[in-house]
Amino acid sequence: MAGLALLIWLVLIIAAVILTAVIGTRWLARLLQEIDFWPEPSPGPAGPPTCPGCSYSLYYATDRRCPECGRHFDVKEVDMRLAEWDGNILRPREPQNMDQQARS
Repeated sequence: MAGLALLIWLVLIIAAVILTAVIGTRWLARLLQEIDFWPEPSPGPAGPPTCPGCSYSLYYATDRRCPECGRHFDVKEVDMRLAEWDGNILRPREPQNMDQQARS
């Protein structure tokens, strides 16, 4: 009978430790999200538009496909701060346009 009581106590202690760890981990994760412990990284300095797949320069691309690897890209995937579509060609942005873009 003493062996059974000891086994029951041991199971209860292990269950309490596991439950405390699970609840504590969830609480800590929620707390860190609320205080913004891991802020979003800020964008780095502007660079030329490059292919998200192979990092090839997309200047003077005539369509939304990388001339090097053939990967189709969306404009949202590419850093367009130093480039603009001029008709059907991706050209470097003129310096005065960059100033206007930064102000808006």
